Amino acid sequence: MNADRPFLTANANDQLAIELAALRRRIEQLESRAVTASARGTYTPTYLGGTTPGVTTYAYQVGSWQRVGAWIQVVAALSWTAATGTGQALISLPFPSANITYLTQSLTIYTIGVTFAASGVQVAISPNTSVCVLNSPTSNGGSSLIQVEAAGTVIVGGSYLAQ
Repeated sequence: MNADRPFLTANANDQLAIELAALRRRIEQLESRAVTASARGTYTPTYLGGTTPGVTTYAYQVGSWQRVGAWIQVVAALSWTAATGTGQALISLPFPSANITYLTQSLTIYTIGVTFAASGVQVAISPNTSVCVLNSPTSNGGSSLIQVEAAGTVIVGGSYLAQ
């Protein structure tokens, strides 16, 4: 019997070989998870209407994302010169958000040369959606949906929990 490993019996070499093989399999599993758990890429964000998506003419539309497990870090920049969509203003995301009841998430937005008819702009991501909704806070603590604007530039960024 081995004093350092009292569970080993006469056939200690076989037992060590079994343990080593199990350890190697576990390391391979962890390495494969590390490769698939973190990824990055680009996407083409879109600006559209919630009632009627419409057609949007872009000066540019660029987006980048990094996924670590279920967390998505995203940044998107869009500049459009004409948008025919109607209803609430939406911006697409690279991945659907987590499907967790009551978990509305948010991103940061910066607007340039856009005349949203509201006092401020916020971004909300509802559960199980691939778009973020632009809205504006109201004086009574609620918010109102921002309607599609014909032209403008926005930069949206932050992180959200995805499926």
